[in-house]
Amino acid sequence: MDIEPVLAHYRVRLKRVRKDYLRGFCPLPTHGSEQSRESFGVDAGRNLWACHSASCCQARNGKVSGNILDLVACIEACSIREAALRLRGWSDTSRETGLPDQLVSKGKRAGRSQEELPRLPFTLWLRWHPYLEQRGIQRQTAAWFGAGYYGGSGFLRGRMVFPIHDERGELVAYAGRVMDGREPRYLFPPGFRKSQVVFNLHRAVKSAARQEV
Repeated sequence: MDIEPVLAHYRVRLKRVRKDYLRGFCPLPTHGSEQSRESFGVDAGRNLWACHSASCCQARNGKVSGNILDLVACIEACSIREAALRLRGWSDTSRETGLPDQLVSKGKRAGRSQEELPRLPFTLWLRWHPYLEQRGIQRQTAAWFGAGYYGGSGFLRGRMVFPIHDERGELVAYAGRVMDGREPRYLFPPGFRKSQVVFNLHRAVKSAARQEV
């Protein structure tokens, strides 16, 4: 599989600098270097990518570049083996339908159905921020929903962040909102689509069950 359809799947937009070389903003969730603009480069001819930002290098133990498997594993926060399985499922579906990979990916997310989003293998440490009170949100409400300010590294740094769970209550993603007028106002992980999950559904189902009893 070529790297460009994979980038298209994750809606990564890069500028073509040369015939087989693209450059732009880094899509990796490990990227937190605000000073590093357009640090992400792709050699489409060799199916390799690289990010020279300090945050990505540190997160990957000093490793600057990688292949397609490394890219999927980093974006999806999964192992290399899981990345390979997702790419294989994606490719198999493409061959069965005869459609390009980037079109098939709109119906399936890396070989999984929309109802089978992978559980996140980590949790973010969030803290209370006065901005929440300005928005009329009490501490108890923020704690109940797990929302708070994220000051760590990555693409959600400096945002108000709230967790997203699937219908079973499994943590599948985080979303972040800016506290000023910058765009985009909301950020979701690369490849994640809001239509994949109904927010707070797992709590609503439990509440409805208690009312029926």
